Amino acid sequence: MVVEPEPSSESVVDDDVDMADAASRVVMSPAPPPNPRRGQFLFGLLLAAICFFVYRGTFAFDLLTWDDNQHVTENEYFQKLTWRSWAHFWAYSYIFLYIPVSYNFFACEVWIAQWFPTGDPAHPMNPAVFHIGNVLVHLGCTLAAYRLMVRLTCNAWAAFFGALLFCVHPLQVESVAWVGETRGTLSTLFSFLAAGLYLRYVGLNPTAGMFADAAYEPLQRRSRDYWLGLLCFGLALLSKPSAASLPLILLVIDVILLRRSLLRAIYHLIPWFVAAAVITLMTKYYQKDSYMFGPAVAPLIDRPFIAGDAYAFYLQKLVWPLEMAFDYGRTPHLVRELPGFWRAWLLPSVTALIFSMCPRRRVWLGCYAIFIAAILPVSGIVPFLYQSISTTADRYMYVPMFGFGLMAAAWLATRRSSLAPAIVAAVVLGLLAHRTVDQCRYWRDDWVVFRHGIEVNPLSYMAHLNLGGRYRKEKQYEPALRNFARVLEIRPDYFWADYDRGTCFMALHRYDDAIKEYKSAFDKYPSAFEVHVGLADAYKVKERFDEAERWYRKAVKTAPDNVVPHLGLGEFLMMRGRIEEANKEFDVAAELAPESPDVPRRRGRALVEANRPAEAAPYLEAWVAAAPDSAGAHNELASCYYLLSKFALAVEQGAVAVRLDPKLFEAQYNYGLALAAVGKTAEARTQFEQALALIPPGTKTAAEVRESLDSLR
Repeated sequence: MVVEPEPSSESVVDDDVDMADAASRVVMSPAPPPNPRRGQFLFGLLLAAICFFVYRGTFAFDLLTWDDNQHVTENEYFQKLTWRSWAHFWAYSYIFLYIPVSYNFFACEVWIAQWFPTGDPAHPMNPAVFHIGNVLVHLGCTLAAYRLMVRLTCNAWAAFFGALLFCVHPLQVESVAWVGETRGTLSTLFSFLAAGLYLRYVGLNPTAGMFADAAYEPLQRRSRDYWLGLLCFGLALLSKPSAASLPLILLVIDVILLRRSLLRAIYHLIPWFVAAAVITLMTKYYQKDSYMFGPAVAPLIDRPFIAGDAYAFYLQKLVWPLEMAFDYGRTPHLVRELPGFWRAWLLPSVTALIFSMCPRRRVWLGCYAIFIAAILPVSGIVPFLYQSISTTADRYMYVPMFGFGLMAAAWLATRRSSLAPAIVAAVVLGLLAHRTVDQCRYWRDDWVVFRHGIEVNPLSYMAHLNLGGRYRKEKQYEPALRNFARVLEIRPDYFWADYDRGTCFMALHRYDDAIKEYKSAFDKYPSAFEVHVGLADAYKVKERFDEAERWYRKAVKTAPDNVVPHLGLGEFLMMRGRIEEANKEFDVAAELAPESPDVPRRRGRALVEANRPAEAAPYLEAWVAAAPDSAGAHNELASCYYLLSKFALAVEQGAVAVRLDPKLFEAQYNYGLALAAVGKTAEARTQFEQALALIPPGTKTAAEVRESLDSLR
C-alpha cells in the first residue's frame, strides 16, 4: 500500500517505477511550502519589475521600416482615425493577413500617440507609445504564463523562475523590441488566457497539478469557462494565425501532463481545432497570390528534414543564444544544400531520448512536446509566407518558450532542497537577462538592425534590401543602388530590387536606366502593378504618352481594387486634358479608399498641374482636413491659394507648413511668395534665404529661388 505524504506539489510517482514494487514502498518526496499560492502577488510584482528593467531600453527605440511602416506609420487607415478605419480591418484582409484584433490594437496606440507628439514632422508618431505597449503586452504574457505554471506545478517560487525564463530569454527580444511583432505577443496573451480558462474547465488536481498520479476529475465543470476560453482563442487567432497551434498544445497538456484520455481530450477540443483550421485556410487563401510564397514551397519529401533543421536550430539558440539577428536566411533551398541535411532530426531526437531516460520522463517529455507542438505550424512541414526569407526566426520561439519555462519550473519544484537549485536558476537567468539587454540594442533603429543583420548573415538579401530602402529614404541614392545590386547578386529573381533601383534612377532623372530596371522587374514578375505604374511614370516623363497610358491601364487591369493605379491613370489623364475620364478614375479611387488622404492629395495636385486651381482647392482642403499635421498638405494648399490670388489665406497656410516642417524648402519658398504678395518684403526675403540654405546649390530650383530673392532687392 502506498502511503501518501501530506498534499504537496512534489508528491510524484515516477512513470518508470513498477507498480507492484511501488506498492511495497513509501514514496517520500519533500513537501513544498504548505500553501503553493502564498506570495504569488509579490512574485508577480517582481516579474513586472524585472520585465521593465530588462526591456526599458526599447522605450527609446525608433519605429522600423521592417514592417512597422506597413503596419503603423504608413498604414493609410491610421492617417486619420475614424470608426470606419477601425471597422475596415474586420471587413477586409490587410497585407495578406486577416488580423483585425491586432490592427485595432495598433489603432488604439495610434490614438494614444496623438497625445504625445514627437515634435518631428517627419516622424509624427511617438515610437515610445508603441514600444511601451508591446512591453506591457509581454508582461501580460509573462504573468499569464506564471499563473499557468503555478496551477500546473502547485509551486509559486518554482513557477516564478519558469516564468522568468519565458520573460528574459534572449530569443524573446525580437518579439518584444520589434513593434511589428506586437501581433505575436498579443496573440500569445489571448492564447495563455484561453489555456487558463480551458484548464479551469477540465480541472487540475489542486495539490499536485501535473504531478498527480491519475487524471483529476472535478466535481462539476463550468461551461462558462470553456466558452470564454474559446472566445479568447478566437481573439488570439484574429491577432495572429500562428495561434492555431494552441489546440495541439492543450492536447499535449491534457493527455501527457494531466493523464486524461486522448479521445476525451480531442472531443473537448474539436471546436478549437475547427477554428484553427478555418483561420489557417483563410491565411493560405490570402497569401496564395503573394510573390514571396512561391520560393517558400519545398518538395514534400524534403519538408520533414527542413522541420528537423528548424527544431535543431531552435534548440541550439535556446542553449547558446549568440549571433542572433532578424534574418537567418535559412530558406528551404539553403537548408537542402547543407551537408547534414539528412541528419536534421538527430539533435531533436537525441534530446527527446535523453528526456525519456530521466526520472519523471512524462513531465519532461510533455514539456518538450509543448515546444514541438508550438513550433509545428512554422516548422516548414506546411509552407508559409516567411519561408522565402527564412524558415527560422527568433519570434517563432515566443510561445514554445513556455514549454521550457514549465520544464524549468517542474525541475525546481521536484528538488529535495530549494536553496541550491534556486541559486543556480538565479545565476543562469541573470546571465540570460544580461544577454537580453545586450541583444535589445540591435533593435534600436533601421541602421543598426540591418547592418547587424548583414554582420550575422552576409547573405541576407532582406537586410541589403531594407538598408537600401533606408538610404533611398535619406536621398542617398548611390549607396541605395549598391545595396539593391547586392540583393540581385544574392537572389537574382527578386524583382523588388530591380523595381527599387528603377525608383532610385527616377529620382536621379536617369529615366532610360529606370525603364531598363522596371522592364527587368516586369520580366521576372509580370503581375506586379507597382512595376506597371513605375514604367508608366517613366514613359510619362519621357513624353512617350501612348506607352505611358498603356502601362497605366495595364496596372488598373491587374489590380482593379487597388487605389494606386487609378490615381496614377487619373493624374495622367488630367495632364492630357481628358478631364472627364480623369474624374472617373479619381471617383473610383475615392470609392475604394474613402478615408485615404492620398485621394484628395493626388487629385488636387493633378488639378493644379492642369491649371485648374479653383477646382483643386476643395480637394487640397480635404487633404489638410484629413492630415492636419502634414506640412506638405498645408504647403500645397498655400500654393493653390497663391494661384487663386487669395494671398492672405496663402500666408496663413504657408506659416503652418513652415512651422510643421522648417526643413521643407518648398514650404519656405511658397511662404515667401505669399508674403511678398501682401507686401511683407523683409519677411519674404528671410524665407527665400532659408529656402536657399536647404537647396543644393547649382540646381534649377536654387536658381528660381535666387531669382525671386533678387527681385526683392
